[in-house]
Amino acid sequence: MIEAFLGRCAVFFAALKGWRRYATAALLGALAALALPPVHLFPFLIPAFCGLLWLLDGLDRPRQAAFLGWSFGLGHGVVGVYWVGHAFLVDAAQYGFLMPFAVLGLAGLLAVFQALALYAVALLAWNGAARVVGLAVFWVLAEWLRSWIFTGFPWNLMGSVWSFSPAMLQLAALAGIWGLSFMTLLAAAAPAALVCRDGQPNRPGGANRAAVLVFLILPAVVWGAGMARLASAPDPEAHVVEDVMLRLVQPNVEQSEKWRQDLRLGHVNDIIRLSRAPGFEKVTHVIWPETAIPFLLSNDERDAQLRRLIASAAPAGGLLLTGVPRMGAGQNGALERATAGRPLTWNSFQAFDVTGSRAANYDKFHLVPFGEYVPFRGLLSFRN
Repeated sequence: MIEAFLGRCAVFFAALKGWRRYATAALLGALAALALPPVHLFPFLIPAFCGLLWLLDGLDRPRQAAFLGWSFGLGHGVVGVYWVGHAFLVDAAQYGFLMPFAVLGLAGLLAVFQALALYAVALLAWNGAARVVGLAVFWVLAEWLRSWIFTGFPWNLMGSVWSFSPAMLQLAALAGIWGLSFMTLLAAAAPAALVCRDGQPNRPGGANRAAVLVFLILPAVVWGAGMARLASAPDPEAHVVEDVMLRLVQPNVEQSEKWRQDLRLGHVNDIIRLSRAPGFEKVTHVIWPETAIPFLLSNDERDAQLRRLIASAAPAGGLLLTGVPRMGAGQNGALERATAGRPLTWNSFQAFDVTGSRAANYDKFHLVPFGEYVPFRGLLSFRN
């Protein structure tokens, strides 16, 4: 009965032609993106990737697979990178109109990697469970390339759909995020290997069905092994570092208010007040979030007063660890960016002592496009 249903689905998808085929691929990509955080509808991966393989069955030439993969990647990217557009809403009156162009443009660029993956799968012309393996291999390879090429975009990897489950994440300790993505794709696309494009069973019996069964039960095996690993983990209380007391502070400031000139100093005073709440005398390290300080710090004397204010949240004999945008030369291997005479700015993580002196600095180098830098700045002249 299940195979009959799958057969009807395979026939339906393979029969789609023209724009309907590619529009359906985009919708399936969007469906797959709903498995990503924070939604975590991971069962949607099954119809998304099974449908993608069945759409592949309806192609006449392998090169069509590239556009099919791009369409799927476009839908996946638009839903998956919507958050990039939030950068344009900080000053919506001036930049809000650019939001859809940025999201669509970035999604279209990222979709090139999915296009290459589907093209490779089509060239192999494998069938049954072997094609599922091919899809998983080339998809993960595309994710890996995307994570570092052109400075990298290591977000929305398929393995991240399990971020809600500590047990599932244990696989990443052994195989990395790539192993988790590979396992996820094998399980999601496995049902497609049971039927052919004409709806008939694909290699009934034998090794094909055994492989599909293995792919389907893999998540359960990984979850069980992860639960066992967590159960055998040492007691956290037994690994407490003596004489270290951390205080994590999150003021929860609205993004639309964070950078307002009339509110910025108030935000700093609020996070200092929270940091120095009762019990502060026992704290050895205070930790603030990324860009917690809504000022552009430099090493100039004019910022000395601000650094002293910030340092009032540093415990005696300890450190304040905070994210801060800064201006100056790059450090820690961060990429030097051409700025045409403009000073370099960085999204940094710094440590301050009670005197306001900077004890350490790290500059982020995997930057969010449009949020932390403007791609193709020579063509896009608006400031970031």
